[in-house]
Amino acid sequence: MGAERCDGTGMQVIIVDDDVATIDFLSPFIELKGLKYDAFSNVTDALQTFARSPAQYDAAILDMCMPGMMGIELARQMREKNPNIEFLFFTGLDDRNNVRLVEQYGAYLHKPPWPDDVFNALTKLVERIAQKRNINA
Repeated sequence: MGAERCDGTGMQVIIVDDDVATIDFLSPFIELKGLKYDAFSNVTDALQTFARSPAQYDAAILDMCMPGMMGIELARQMREKNPNIEFLFFTGLDDRNNVRLVEQYGAYLHKPPWPDDVFNALTKLVERIAQKRNINA
């Protein structure tokens, strides 16, 4: 049996970033990985959508610093509704305390990210999702 390519086919992510340009930047990479996604520039709208069907999401890609709620708090609320969700954070902050908090939930990239870093982070995210699905199967 040959090695299977790990892509995101059948996986769903939610992106939440108040900077629409970041969402526009990420979208082609996410599509290239085969992931389906819902994107929001507003935390309230994202939480309402997520709360309606939290189990449909395999991962969340979150900005760390947004109006109304920090990304880590949003992750905490999402994890309460879906304990299996994976996270990838984007941050412009270089505060070591924030980085430690983020690392407890998942991976992170500094803004602005390099395209190769985004692609590699998404590859690792898809691998974590696939691994979790195999464990829970």
